[in-house]
Amino acid sequence: TLFIDSQNVGSYLRDTLVADKIQTQDEAILEIYRRLRPGDPPTLDTARTLFNNLFFNPERYDLSRVGRLKLNYKFYKDDKDKV
Repeated sequence: TLFIDSQNVGSYLRDTLVADKIQTQDEAILEIYRRLRPGDPPTLDTARTLFNNLFFNPERYDLSRVGRLKLNYKFYKDDKDKV
């Protein structure tokens, strides 16, 4: 059993994390890009742009003010200007 943020998570997540060979954030972003755009050769800049536009662009991904505030708090704790 794996405990994440006071949540009990089953063995399926633990097994996935153990099998995952990706070690850095850059590798993870490139892997996400490869899966979303299998025909395009990935570069770190294009992968970051795609990832940020999919999840952090307020015009594309509407979370409401509360959802956006929570997301910004989680990822941009030091930057109070991000909203």
